[in-house]
Amino acid sequence: MQSIGNIFEMNQHGICSGQKKMTPQTTSSTSAQISKRIDRMFSQFASFYGHIWRAQFKTDSFLAFAKRQWENALMRFNDATLDEGVEKCGKIFEMPPTLAQVVACCLEIQKRDDFEKSRREDALQVHKKSSPDIVNFYLNRCREILAN
Repeated sequence: MQSIGNIFEMNQHGICSGQKKMTPQTTSSTSAQISKRIDRMFSQFASFYGHIWRAQFKTDSFLAFAKRQWENALMRFNDATLDEGVEKCGKIFEMPPTLAQVVACCLEIQKRDDFEKSRREDALQVHKKSSPDIVNFYLNRCREILAN
């Protein structure tokens, strides 16, 4: 039976996953593309949770893999939403949050922001007056219905 470390290393090189084998140059260029906001988020979680957070990432290759996964899952959120989500997670979770928990926090914040934005837009929208001809038509129609 293989150890998890061996399986992970094989998966990193595409043997088990059905992906094309990655060259060292591809791996380093992929590492360079990891977003600074994910680095910032991981640093914030490290400051919130200390050793508990850092102990999850035993090797540099696993840390790089995890950061890519988090970046892919969180790329749909803007920086403000992600920052607020990280702060919220730090306040409500005693233990380090999972990726799914961070996504849920960010979705909740995004929904709230979208709702507030739509309310502001609705409040700013000017009410259009109906055409007097249309108003008279429907008033006359109501009168006919009530007369019968």
